[in-house]
Formats: sequence, structure tokens, C-alpha cells
Amino acid sequence: MKQFFKFVFASCLGLFLALAVLFLIFGVFLGSKVSKAIEGDTVEIKANSILKLKLDQIIPEKTDNVPVNFMDLESDTKIGVSDIIKMIKKAKTDDNIKGIYMNNSSIGLGQAGAYSIRQALIDFKNSGKFIISYNTHYGQAAYYLASVADQVLIDPMGEIELKGYASTIPHFKDMMDRLGIGVQVVYAGQFKSATEPFRLNKMSDQNKLQTRELLNSLYKNLLTGISESRKISIDNLSNIITQSPYHQADKARQEGLVDSLVELDDIDAYLKTKVGLDDAEDLSMVMISDYLKANRLDKNNSADDKIAVVYAEGSITEAKSEEETNISGKEYVNIFDKIEKDKKIKAVVLRINSPGGSAVASEQILQAINDLKKIKKIPVIVSMGDVAASGGYYIACQADKIYAEPNTITGSIGVFGMIPDVSKLMETKLGIHFDTVKTAPLAEGVTGVFPMSKPTLDYFQRDVDRVYDVFLSRVAKGRNKSKEEIHTIAQGRIWTGNMAKNNGLVDEIGSLEDAVLYASTKANIKNYKITEYPKIKDPINRLIDKYVNKKENETKANIKALSGDAYFIFDALTQIQQWNGVQARLPFMLNKF
Repeated sequence: MKQFFKFVFASCLGLFLALAVLFLIFGVFLGSKVSKAIEGDTVEIKANSILKLKLDQIIPEKTDNVPVNFMDLESDTKIGVSDIIKMIKKAKTDDNIKGIYMNNSSIGLGQAGAYSIRQALIDFKNSGKFIISYNTHYGQAAYYLASVADQVLIDPMGEIELKGYASTIPHFKDMMDRLGIGVQVVYAGQFKSATEPFRLNKMSDQNKLQTRELLNSLYKNLLTGISESRKISIDNLSNIITQSPYHQADKARQEGLVDSLVELDDIDAYLKTKVGLDDAEDLSMVMISDYLKANRLDKNNSADDKIAVVYAEGSITEAKSEEETNISGKEYVNIFDKIEKDKKIKAVVLRINSPGGSAVASEQILQAINDLKKIKKIPVIVSMGDVAASGGYYIACQADKIYAEPNTITGSIGVFGMIPDVSKLMETKLGIHFDTVKTAPLAEGVTGVFPMSKPTLDYFQRDVDRVYDVFLSRVAKGRNKSKEEIHTIAQGRIWTGNMAKNNGLVDEIGSLEDAVLYASTKANIKNYKITEYPKIKDPINRLIDKYVNKKENETKANIKALSGDAYFIFDALTQIQQWNGVQARLPFMLNKF
């Protein structure tokens, strides 16, 4: 027996020591990665450098506001839209930066983000510095940016995709009927189409109307931008797109879409001539993420006064956000509470990129903003990004001033509720039957295994109507209009920023920078620095958050890899699980830009 305990003790001790060694090795390895992720490598900007703009990854509004992977801790900073624009503006006056080289076949940007960066590139080009773009293939969004360049180059075997816009929406009603799955839907607003894929087999006339108007507005912006940069008339450009969605290199040059056909091997030599280097000299190319590391600048770091820029990016939820790209009602209430307590903050700019979500969480955030304005008496200005619709518009509607980009998608002032009914699936497909004993006619509540009774359905419809009425009231108060006036442009209808400017839902067409400048004027401050919210978690905590949800994340990643462009169908179905309570949410979105 003594020998038995001796061996057990020795085994346990050995296991403990082995685990300790492994833990130490893991700690050193992780610490090394985290240290590099936090501190970053020293970046030297040499004379005659070229800033490289590669935007093919998903680009958040705020730098690093994306989920983190363990092996990504050493990877490049996930630079956000606002910092990309800041770095382009910085490069314009940096004597070491001679020009910009763009190398994008696709871009991870939405409509408004692409427009904002494009405007910054135009400003850079007007300074007299060069912009060169090269690729073998240009997707439509990539070409929209590339068209700004002094020289648009393409590989002789390459092509340009330029086809206009379409919205393809999956409809699941037949599939659900075949499976015996039903949905009982309540909604307010004839244009509120988010539930259509579950109750119809095609788009409603109202949804087709608003989608067509939206696409036409976006298409006009696309044509106008390319036409001005490439000096091609809008009529000619429209004809080029109508004839074919794909334009091979030779044809693209004939059409005036590109300037020259260049082999990849010749690009370095071409760029060297632009900065005055000979063949023997090395070309200094600086990635924009590295350029950010070398230029961590605020408006004025020595200033006492601050303007808080609050990024609200992702779906609006009641629960605590598991990933950075969600807007938790509770978390954002806490953010505005912290701003209220910071005496140095003199103004707030709320940058919104959200399709909406929970009506309850949207109301919580709006009230937190109003409490801040009432107690602290500081201006709150809204700047809209790619999307600020439904709940995203809800949290914006009572700001002192609302800025939107021309192609921001906004509005969608309407709400809905959707309750599944799996009774037919259970009975006819699985042979599972439910019975109940109750003390009151409606005691079973909403189970999903019984169709909802008419009194219960009527209750939910009244609740949705009530929330819609509150939504109208909040917007009417914020926009200084009557509820009836708002109702005529509400009903769940979506608008571009330009359209919303015309109907009074936004005040000005402008950028985040315009909103910050106005906020400083409204607060009567000239010297200030920017403080950003939410604060991005350190890599260790983000890593823990990531791997706590590892199974779900890996499953989604695997399905996305297998399904490719069709992933949005799976994603649309899985999002329904998060729709708790009445929703102020944008309809199914357009295909990628």
C-alpha cells in the first residue's frame, strides 16, 4: 500500500511539474506575442517612401475593433476607416512619403467607408503627390477606389468587374413549409421587410420599390465618382457597364477604364521611376498599418479639453457583447456614464455603423445619451457610416446634429416581432405530440410547439404598434416634426444619406471629421484631443473572449469557408436566434459592394 501511494504521489508530482513547464513555455510564448501586439515593432519612415494601401481584409470603423485569433496577435493592426483617412491626410504633408500605391482586387469596405477613403485620396492627389493603382483583377469596389489614381494599371491578362448593383434576397417560406416550420409575424411599417423571407416567397412590391430607389441612388454615386476621375461621360460609362459586366485588359484600356497594361515584374521598376530611384536602389514601401504605428497622433495631445468619439458598430443587443463588433445596451450605457464623469470631455461624436437590433437596448442607449446631454450639457453629434438604420437610427435621432455620408443606408424606422411555430414539424415529421393542462385560457404562453392563439397574436401586434409609436415619437422630437410627418417617411423604409438629407432625417452630408469639427465649434473649444470609445480590450482578454466561444466561432468559420459567397444565407438564418423581443432591425442587406 505504501508503494502504491508512493507511485501515485510520484505520478501526480511528475504531472504537476510537466504542466508547470508547459504553462511556463505557453506563458513566455503568449507574453511575447502580446508584447509585440501591444507595443508593435519600431517603424522607420525612410525618405522617398511609398505608402501602400491594401484594403482587402474586413475593415472596421475603429482600429482593431474585430475579434482576435490566437495566431493573429503578431499580425498587422486591423486599421479602421477613421485611422486610414487620418494616415492618408498625414501622408499628404509628410516629406518622406512621395506617393500612394494601391494594390486591391477587392476591398473590405461598405459604401460609405469606400466613399470616405476615396475623398481622402482625392485630397491627397490634389496636393501634387502621385497615386498609382495596379492589380490583375479589379472588383467593382476596388475599381471605384482605383479610379482616383493618376495611373490605373492592370496586368495584360487581367480584367475589371464593373456591373452596377443588385440585391439578391433568399426567401425561406417554401423550405419552412416543407419542414413544417411556421412563423407568426407582427410588424409595423409597410416597408419593414426584414420578416419577408420567412413569410413570402418573393419580395413585396413595397420592398422592390424601396430597394430599386436605393440601388439607383448608389449607382448614381458610383457612376458620378468614376466619371469625374476617369473623364468619361456618365452616358458612356453607363453604356460600358450595360454592354458587359466584365472588361478584359485590352478592352478596358480602349474604354478608358485603365491607362496601361503592365506585368507584375515591372511594377517595382515603374514605382522606382516615380520616386527617382535607379535600378540598384531599394524601394521603400510602407504598409498603412505600419504607418499608423509611426504616427499615433491626436488633434492635440497636450490639450486639456477632449472630444469623445464613440464608435457604435454592429448589431444592437441587450446582452453583454461577446465580440467587439456588437453594441450592447448595458455596455454603451456604461460608456456614456463614464463620459459624464470625465470633466475634460466637452463634446461627443457618436459614429454609427449599425443595422439596429433590440428595441429595448436602442431605447436604453438613447436615454443614456439624453441623460448625458441633460446633466453634462454638452453637444452630442452623430456621424453615420455605412449603415445607421432602424435601431441604428433610433440611437441617432435626438442628437444635436446628424451627419451622413452620401451613400449611408439609414431610415428603416419600423419594428417587428417574429415567433416560430414548429407544431407541424413536431407532429407530421417527427411524430412528437404535445398536450397541456392549464388554469387559464392563455396560460401556456408562447411555446413554439402550439400555434399562437388570436388573442396572443393580437397582444403582440399591439405591443409592436406601441413600440413603433414610441419610435415615431422619439424621431419626431429629435427632428422637430410631428409624428404624422415622420410616419410618412418611416414605415420601415430605407434611404441613402442623400435621400435622408432631402427628407429631413439627417442634417448634413459630411464625414466623421466634419462632425468632430462641428462638435468642437458647438462646444466652443479650439484645442482638444480625441478620446475613443469603446476601449479595445488588451490581447489577452480578447483572446480569452475568443476562445470561450471557440466552438461556435470555429463552426461558423468552417461553414463560411465551405459556402463562400452563399454564407450570407446561413448567417441570415442563424441571426434569428439572437432576435429577442421586438426588433428595430434593417431588412436583409444588399449583396456586397
